[in-house]
Amino acid sequence: TIAMDVKESDIRTKTEEVVKLAKSVADITEAEFIVSGGRGVGAKENFALLEELADVLEGSIGGSRAAIDNAWIDKAYQVGQTGKTVRPKIYIAVGISGAIQHLAGMQDSDFIIAINRDESAPIMQIADIALVGDFKKVVPELIAQIKEAKN
Repeated sequence: TIAMDVKESDIRTKTEEVVKLAKSVADITEAEFIVSGGRGVGAKENFALLEELADVLEGSIGGSRAAIDNAWIDKAYQVGQTGKTVRPKIYIAVGISGAIQHLAGMQDSDFIIAINRDESAPIMQIADIALVGDFKKVVPELIAQIKEAKN
């Protein structure tokens, strides 16, 4: 053992709080259904609606680089050139413009549904179904329809 004469005043750093984060992140590359959000989702709180849709579909959440950069969701869920490449049965892009970097990560999806206010967004051109509208109205209706179909 080494004897040290260190006073609290000698230490310039102080631990305020210890926070442990348990990450139970699913591998989105394995998901059959992915509900991805982008800049158009607007805020972290709005991702709760997308997560609800993903849960109803028994799928996963995903996001564009903008969603990750804004800390709306964890980087493990990033789809695109600097994220993961996914090939789900159904990819639902919510508020995603469709920058080429994002398209590179999801364009091989079997079926693409885009929900966006901007009908001329690049993602709308590659989508199998392009829904022009406010996702806050469209997504709850989708959730209700899916729940009804399951019952």
